[in-house]
Amino acid sequence: MRRVHGAPLKAKYRALNQLVMFTLEGPLLTLGTYYLETAGLSLLPVLASIPVAFIMCEVLLLDDLKDVDFDKKVGVRTIPVMYSKGVGSTVVLAELISAYVSLVALVWAHLIPETALITLATLPLLLINFEKVVKTLPPTTGLRSMVSSILFGVVYAITILRTNVKPKRRVLTFTAY
Repeated sequence: MRRVHGAPLKAKYRALNQLVMFTLEGPLLTLGTYYLETAGLSLLPVLASIPVAFIMCEVLLLDDLKDVDFDKKVGVRTIPVMYSKGVGSTVVLAELISAYVSLVALVWAHLIPETALITLATLPLLLINFEKVVKTLPPTTGLRSMVSSILFGVVYAITILRTNVKPKRRVLTFTAY
């Protein structure tokens, strides 16, 4: 596959770009990296990637909100094109909330360390950014949302990697020989 929205899948023309982005850039990318590093498979990295996958979809959808007029002209089917910018904005907010709720759920289930809760400190920045971007949709929408989303990802990764804590619950694991 050359690109997520390009041939051969053409996900963006079939209103699948959110699902493809969430799956490929979240769990599958993380699981592939985990396999390369450990020669094994585990459900834990898949679960731990979910908050970041939601944030990445939020950035993609913000970009789609900015491009509604162009996307309509060329036949691209995105959430804002198929429904409205208002629905797209609501989905963006739902993705933001889902990222933080999934993070808290992972900590609550003892699958990631409690230090990951430090990532909650990025919530005000993302919400302020959401409000500014959705109201005006300036040409810098993608850049602005990417910067705050990268901050989420960096803080999340550091808080997980800086602690050498194993999950308190056993997670399904396979090892290749």
